[in-house]
Amino acid sequence: MLYLFTGFDSPKIKAQQRAFVDALRKKKPDAPFFSFDGDSVSVAALEERARSSSLFEPSSTVVLHDVFQNDDAASFIAENAALLAASPAVFVVCENALPRKMLAVLARNAEKVWEPREEPAAAPRDRAVFSLTDAVGRRDRRAAWVTLQTLWRDGKEPEAVHGALFWQVKTLCSVKQAQTRGARAVSALRLPPFVLRKALSCMKKYTEDELKKLSSDLVRAYHEVRQGGDTLPVALEKFVLRI
Repeated sequence: MLYLFTGFDSPKIKAQQRAFVDALRKKKPDAPFFSFDGDSVSVAALEERARSSSLFEPSSTVVLHDVFQNDDAASFIAENAALLAASPAVFVVCENALPRKMLAVLARNAEKVWEPREEPAAAPRDRAVFSLTDAVGRRDRRAAWVTLQTLWRDGKEPEAVHGALFWQVKTLCSVKQAQTRGARAVSALRLPPFVLRKALSCMKKYTEDELKKLSSDLVRAYHEVRQGGDTLPVALEKFVLRI
């Protein structure tokens, strides 16, 4: 059997996973128990536990925590999710964030999935900032510019807006670079699941070089403002019209 806990930066998800594993061990205290992380896991160990069965001992429990940092283990699990699901052993997968395709494969085979469903609550002005960074991620110049006007009208500090845009661009760039190195590198970013999902949805909108240039443009704009150039609101408006 296969159970998936994703979004492991969430205290609620961690508590649910601990309670689930505790209940399994309490129900079958004599059952073999194994725990692996990205450093200790191996394909041989996973295959052995998945294929092992005995008429004379309870089914084992196998907890896999951050094993997708190990490329070999990640590939084995993705290719053999159905095997893990059909095994008499109970596999409990715990990951902070997973690429969308990997999450879909595991969710399709899992007995149950625990995943945060809501983004953190935000004040109305902060939601406007999220709308701005989302528009930049989608490469929607018009929506980004219109949202900027809303932020200026509501009195949002330009420095805070600049920081949010810089964070968005750096996040997209980090995910873009990690994608070229595989699932382990993406998982190692340890981004909140909803942040990673949004970033992955934007990957086709930009090349890595374009994202690096946007990052440099934001840094240069800030320094030019301090040296007597455009005001920061004007510089940011010019920036979103060039994405």
